[in-house]
Amino acid sequence: MSADRLLVAAEVAELLGVSERWVLDHARKGNLPRVKLGAYVRFRREVVLAWIEEQEESGGAAGRKHRPRA
Repeated sequence: MSADRLLVAAEVAELLGVSERWVLDHARKGNLPRVKLGAYVRFRREVVLAWIEEQEESGGAAGRKHRPRA
């Protein structure tokens, strides 16, 4: 696999050990970094791996966006 090739949700799901639906839901919510190509969603492997490290270091808070309460 080329290091520059973008990953699809199924590949990220396998990498994280979660469902493809989980990956797509978190990407849609902005919690998981993604590349939007029109109707397509792709992921950079190195960015996903860095995101995993951030999750380890922060106890899982790094991927969440702050949303103030109304």
